[in-house]
Amino acid sequence: MRVTNIRLLTHDFRTMFQFYKEQLGLECMYGHEDSNYADFKLGDIYLPLFDKALMM
Repeated sequence: MRVTNIRLLTHDFRTMFQFYKEQLGLECMYGHEDSNYADFKLGDIYLPLFDKALMM
């Protein structure tokens, strides 16, 4: 089995988006800081960031 995605849920999407993009320097493949969803690429793995309130 190979992991390809790890979904991250957050209450503060904008802050987390900025952290992963600006502090960690990950490439955003989809989405932006004003959206509720974004995909970041980390090697062969995607880290989808999602607004937790939308999952409920």
